[in-house]
Amino acid sequence: MTEAPRASSRTSVAIAIAVASGLVTAFAFPGPDLGILAFVSLVPLLWLWRDARPGRAALLGFVAGLAFFGFHLSWTWYFGAIAIVPLVALQAAFWAGAGAVVGTLARRGIRSPFLTAAVWVVFEAFRTRWPLGGLAWGQLGVALHDFGDMIRSATNSAAEDESDLSRVGARLPIFEALVQGYLDEFDAALETTAKAGASGESLLAVYIRLSANEWEKPQPSASWIFSAIAEDPDFLTPIKTFKRQLFERLKGETPDIKALLICYLAIEGLRSMNLFDSDVLSVDERRLLVSSLLQIAG
Repeated sequence: MTEAPRASSRTSVAIAIAVASGLVTAFAFPGPDLGILAFVSLVPLLWLWRDARPGRAALLGFVAGLAFFGFHLSWTWYFGAIAIVPLVALQAAFWAGAGAVVGTLARRGIRSPFLTAAVWVVFEAFRTRWPLGGLAWGQLGVALHDFGDMIRSATNSAAEDESDLSRVGARLPIFEALVQGYLDEFDAALETTAKAGASGESLLAVYIRLSANEWEKPQPSASWIFSAIAEDPDFLTPIKTFKRQLFERLKGETPDIKALLICYLAIEGLRSMNLFDSDVLSVDERRLLVSSLLQIAG
């Protein structure tokens, strides 16, 4: 085997190991919640970094980060690809940066597991503070929430001991931006669909159809929202404001207020059940309900 194919093979193996390291790390967090894996899951990645050139170490860190955050932040698919792709890439870039620094120091003969740990902590601290206040999701200490005070080494928790994640600190501006972006996208889709409707459908009927189409898409669990609300009760304010504005707009264009109330509450109830993975209706039952609501909407 010539040198080029041999080098390519080594790179492929290293990338596969990095991806595996990222995925195993993700399994340490809720929902797989195999917290014990956090003690060893990053060892393969750090081992790959020890003699790697800065560019190679950055690449391996980036692909490991993509695997980790792609799995760990999969719930952001609720907001669409426009949210999860840049978010995951940005978070993975911090792992790439840590690898580049470790690789640069190693090239200068500066190697130490303590130094590698220090570089990791610095980049994680930066990641949780920038941009938009940072993103505390994915801090390694969170995976140790069943290990008592260990979580305090990597997260901001309540003064008293907690057995769950309800008090783990999380900076929310980035989530608020995602929520606002989703609301703006839905509002724009409602406006576009209403204008494009050639059948003379009412705005209420357009709202029902648009919501029904949204449910057809697979949605990840949104259990993360409970932690967000626990951290900041005002987290839902943009949603409440949007819902009220939407209702007032529908009320202004719907002559039958009873029909509006029935349709609006039914749709929002289904949306909530879908969001929290508690939908008890079959596909046929849901379609029958939508059809009935469209008849009511006129």
